[in-house]
Amino acid sequence: MSLWDIKPETRKEIINACPVPFPEELAYRIIKFYTYEGDLVLDPFGSSGTTNYICAKTGRKSIYIDNSKRAYDFAIKRVKSAYIDLFLK
Repeated sequence: MSLWDIKPETRKEIINACPVPFPEELAYRIIKFYTYEGDLVLDPFGSSGTTNYICAKTGRKSIYIDNSKRAYDFAIKRVKSAYIDLFLK
């Protein structure tokens, strides 16, 4: 049996964008374990864009769905920053 010790999200800018953000490490592990580069990942409750951010960083495609304009605006900035980081490497 495996146990993951993953701390909750504590960054204020993410918590302010979304009332219930999940940690990047959790999204990273699940996406890396269950998908391949180039796969498409759907997040029907996109919120702060954690899934899409991790997909951008790991070479996956993603679809973001959310009904909050505030969360969407935050998620777009977050995903753009992931792509900028990739291109600057």
